[in-house]
Amino acid sequence: SPKDALEAGPKDDEAWKAVATSAALLNESAYIMLADERCPDKIWEQGTKVLVDASNEVLKKIAARDAEGALEAHAGIQQACKVCHTEHKYKKK
Repeated sequence: SPKDALEAGPKDDEAWKAVATSAALLNESAYIMLADERCPDKIWEQGTKVLVDASNEVLKKIAARDAEGALEAHAGIQQACKVCHTEHKYKKK
């Protein structure tokens, strides 16, 4: 996983490229989750906006080859996912 790669510290250009690609795909996915009225409520909207910000921060840290900083920023991604999934994926209806 990208988190595992960041914890280990990417060892070469290909490893850095792989984690950057994962972060970029997650960032683009967040925009898709907000598009076309897919957003059912404020929890979804706020969580997705946090996801955009956190994934942008991860991308900045990756561009600087700062694995520790990227891993710290990744925690924001995890929190954004947790908030939204708790409400929309795991909550019993």
